[in-house]
Amino acid sequence: MSSALPPPVLVFQVGPRLFAAQAAEVERIGPALAGAPDVVGASCLGEPFTARRELVVRGAGAALAVDLVLGLRQPGAADLCPLPPFAAACLASRAVRGLVLLDGAPTPLVDLPTLLQEALLRAAAPSPGDMHHA
Repeated sequence: MSSALPPPVLVFQVGPRLFAAQAAEVERIGPALAGAPDVVGASCLGEPFTARRELVVRGAGAALAVDLVLGLRQPGAADLCPLPPFAAACLASRAVRGLVLLDGAPTPLVDLPTLLQEALLRAAAPSPGDMHHA
């Protein structure tokens, strides 16, 4: 009896940290294009050191700037863990959907469409300093 493997994950680096996302969420990986529209740099994942690559997210019309793309990994079913309820409640973002064990190290599993949606909404929202009282 064989158990189905979970979908492969794409491992990438933002700043000093590693993250993973379902590979199917990424339409393409490309070089960073300075000044390209709808490219998210700083996010709840942090800010890239060099932003050398972009992960163009399927159906999002936007991309995430990352420092490095480290490749695809095929986790086993036992390597995927949901976020503990307390951790999920403490996070300001709903973009981290769980953890995947990569070489024994827990790595945040990121929902890229949610991450981009949250970042673009934050960027479009007026800051408190922009609001004027009548």
